[in-house]
Amino acid sequence: MMIIFNTILYMRPQRKLWQSCCFITAVCFLSACSNKDDESENSLGDLRDRLKNDSSYSSLWYEHAKNVFIEGAENSTDGKRPSVNKTGIERLADIINSPEELLAQQAPPSRASKLPSQQSNEAKLERLHQQELMLHAHLYTLCATCFEQELQHSELLASLEKLSQDFPNLHLGKLRAYYANNDEKLLAYSIKSDKQRIYVAFNFSFDLQEVPLPFGFMSSTKVSLWQSDSENITSFVTQSPLMIGPFTAVIIIV
Repeated sequence: MMIIFNTILYMRPQRKLWQSCCFITAVCFLSACSNKDDESENSLGDLRDRLKNDSSYSSLWYEHAKNVFIEGAENSTDGKRPSVNKTGIERLADIINSPEELLAQQAPPSRASKLPSQQSNEAKLERLHQQELMLHAHLYTLCATCFEQELQHSELLASLEKLSQDFPNLHLGKLRAYYANNDEKLLAYSIKSDKQRIYVAFNFSFDLQEVPLPFGFMSSTKVSLWQSDSENITSFVTQSPLMIGPFTAVIIIV
């Protein structure tokens, strides 16, 4: 009995030491993951300053964005699905995460958009309009004043300006593209600050899809939602996955 008692006394500090080691390891792992995420983020404020002060840089960004949002999706391979260039969405995500990479990219060839005649296909005209709205939502969230010449849809701009008035921190925080998938034709990036989290997502497909949200996004969360196909800003508590319509941009503010 005495031997068993002494063994238990010996094991207790060993167990505490083992628990301490596990705790320290877990903390180090989480810290490493956090640092890795921080490394993939960049200041949206710094990017806005770059876009404002370097016209050639902002022009290059616009050409790449237009190539993905409009020119890369204006043709279809089977009459149903858009032919977004194979690396277009993912390449734009890389540029969002590392703006310096834009300087190493060649400007995409400039092509005049061929608008279909109204008699040939009104659906193509409507889709092109939707793509323009998506592009404008992207440019506005980065820096509205940097792309004033390109932002010409007054109704869309009015709703975006109202959104920025209701949420003044819309253009502040850390910018990170956290989802880009050419097969699903989805792109999403976040703008995070101490006061709020913003998620911007784009659906380049003909399908209704679930909005890609980062790991850890909680259900039953109060959000404010803006959509490019609607002028209204709605606020509600999420009870189910958020959905995004075909050729639509959404801005979710938490």
